Amino acid sequence: WGFVGNKARRIYWDTPDLDVLGTAAAPLYTPLVEGLKAYRIDVPAGEYDVELLFAETKFDAAEKRIFSIAINGSTIIADLDLAKQAGRSNAFSKRVRVRTAGGVSAEFGHVAGEPILSGIRVVRVSKR
Repeated sequence: WGFVGNKARRIYWDTPDLDVLGTAAAPLYTPLVEGLKAYRIDVPAGEYDVELLFAETKFDAAEKRIFSIAINGSTIIADLDLAKQAGRSNAFSKRVRVRTAGGVSAEFGHVAGEPILSGIRVVRVSKR
């Protein structure tokens, strides 16, 4: 498991006044990976709930960071602009159910700026 992309880098926000709003789980949103191409998790065949966690902590203005997300090749969000959709420092998440013959891959497509991901949660729903 892990992120893919030679430009991907982890960013940890340790500023005490930085808070992610709209969630009781702010610590899950404050570290992030920026510039990733994908995030892959090796799992056995089955059905899974996949939740992606995001918080735009860099840009106040819209159109500075726009990206798309696909899970195992199927687009789940096109042209996500977190500053526009959720606002700066607000939690945003997307949950989808996927069936896989093995492995879960979240692919990130660049439109403007660099894609980010704060966290990912994968829960097995069934073996078939």
